[in-house]
Amino acid sequence: MIDWQPGKLLKNGKYSLTRELGQGGFGITYLAKNQDGQPVVIKTLNTTTIHQQSLNFEKFKEDFYQEAIRLAKCSHHSHIVNIIELIPDVEGLPCIVMEYVSGQTLFELVQQQGFLSSEIALAYIEQIGSALQSVHQQGILHRDIKPHNILIRDNQKDAVLIDFGIAREFDPKKVGAHLTSFESQGYTPIEQLASYSKYQSSYYTDVYGLAATLYFILTGQTPVDARNRALFASQEKDPLIPPQSLNPKIDNKLSQAILEGMEIYPENRPQTISTWLNLLRETSPKLSYSTTIQSVPPSVNTNQGKPTLSTPPISKKRMGLGLSILVSLITIFSIGIYLIFGKNLPYNLAKYSGQGLSLEYPSHWTLSSYEPNTFNPVFAQLLAPNSGNNKVFPSKLVLEIIHLSQPSSLEEITEQTIQEIKQFLPNATLIENQKITLAGSQAYQLIYTGEEEQELIKRKQVGILDNNKLYVMTYEAKIDQYSQYEKLADKIMNSVQLLP
Repeated sequence: MIDWQPGKLLKNGKYSLTRELGQGGFGITYLAKNQDGQPVVIKTLNTTTIHQQSLNFEKFKEDFYQEAIRLAKCSHHSHIVNIIELIPDVEGLPCIVMEYVSGQTLFELVQQQGFLSSEIALAYIEQIGSALQSVHQQGILHRDIKPHNILIRDNQKDAVLIDFGIAREFDPKKVGAHLTSFESQGYTPIEQLASYSKYQSSYYTDVYGLAATLYFILTGQTPVDARNRALFASQEKDPLIPPQSLNPKIDNKLSQAILEGMEIYPENRPQTISTWLNLLRETSPKLSYSTTIQSVPPSVNTNQGKPTLSTPPISKKRMGLGLSILVSLITIFSIGIYLIFGKNLPYNLAKYSGQGLSLEYPSHWTLSSYEPNTFNPVFAQLLAPNSGNNKVFPSKLVLEIIHLSQPSSLEEITEQTIQEIKQFLPNATLIENQKITLAGSQAYQLIYTGEEEQELIKRKQVGILDNNKLYVMTYEAKIDQYSQYEKLADKIMNSVQLLP
């Protein structure tokens, strides 16, 4: 039986438990602090699971741990809770150490504020949809999508997907494979119910949960559960009330898209998250939403952090004349700059140093830095200008550091990297493979294309071997936007220096 009390130390004092946060169907979570006093969340198996799985507990533990490793590979996604570390054995139990997200669940938010506007609701759903696409690419189904498992950060801009307690590995090519049954009332589709085991789970399983979540946050009502709906299916009397009937502000086409995502039988639903998200966009042309929720109302401008009233509107005639003059001046200025500098327009450089590496990058690129670990080696990301507007696949340069467990040659590393690309990237095509010298060290350079999140993408990857460390830099973009920042990405990579 688990009886971990506040103050209990884990991993030789690296973590100290503060209090229990709660229990789910399989796990128990604790709030803890690391050695720097920063809050983290630690999750392990709960007492009920230990007793129920006593006959096959070792295999259950191993499955729990291996699935956590796979989840860790996609936890760098901005809308998935970040996994910091996996501890394989604490008093015989595996533990997952995760970031602590300060905020409240989507369920609590709606309980306090009432149902959300379509614009805000769709922004949250698109964020979680993007997270699910990343999870599905790792061969995992979440299987428990509901408002209770989505945290809204304190800034109320970002939604974060949590609780992968019943997530399972999944291979859509294996027909006939069935996953264990589980039910969250109102959000679980029939293929997850024991009495409907003839239906196989797939990507559309998480589509149902996400659509049901959108139903709740737009109406404030928990949907009728799929079990009861299925009982009336033969009579063509679905007891699920259309969301528009509960909230007249919902667009008719949006209401229909929600119902399509919640079709009782899986073959009638959109088959992937991407398909359903596209359906939301296509059937709601009047809605304008993005993965970023504006914190400042459109009627308020900000000046050095202080809100001021908007200026009076300018007449269309004056605005048109002003814009014409402005466009002309910009055109003349741009031509002059082009004649002086050529295609390489001037820009200010900023410097970055971290993880034993330094580089220069254009100051108008957005830098994000991270603390890398065994399961998520990304330590920095440079986002190209305006790429944040591309919600699916922005142009960016990603930096990773991999600590090699044993000496390896550059050739061995290159071959292994190519194998992983072909294994995990759909429709991967290798365009270039060459050996180069960068920062005074041997390096490989690969250029390849493939498909990710139903987008055709292109990548240039450079790996620098430095003793027992491998620095990997990957410039990636949609294939039709790749050339836009390729030269700048090359300059960034060529500026790299390895620090002593």
